[in-house]
Amino acid sequence: MTALVIMSVLVGVLLVGSGVLVITIAERAADGRLGANGWAGIRTRATRSSDEAWRLAHQAARKPTALGGWLMAAAGVLSVPVAALFADGDQERFGIAWSLALLAVATPAVGAIVYGAVIANRVAARHRAEHGPA
Repeated sequence: MTALVIMSVLVGVLLVGSGVLVITIAERAADGRLGANGWAGIRTRATRSSDEAWRLAHQAARKPTALGGWLMAAAGVLSVPVAALFADGDQERFGIAWSLALLAVATPAVGAIVYGAVIANRVAARHRAEHGPA
């Protein structure tokens, strides 16, 4: 195995692990098992304004955020066969193919996660405006 293949497998494992982590956080914050904290979840001034704002925000963001996690995991899984296809060829071609394959899936993943955060912040801000901060 070349160093590039080993690197692509390691990046793939990291992406799959990151995707699973994003999915887990999205689910646990939405169902109330993960409350407002300083480490995980969508942490804006509005989402942290009350426990209810946190819960409502994460419920609203659950689907797009989880989708982003699934896409991250898919990018990680995709990196391995792409690496295998181009491992014996030209290193430049390998790098370009591998990068394009990851970008094709990772870009929508980041977009979905950011979209979820925007939705969450809007829901929490609306809740804060209607009910005031806790």
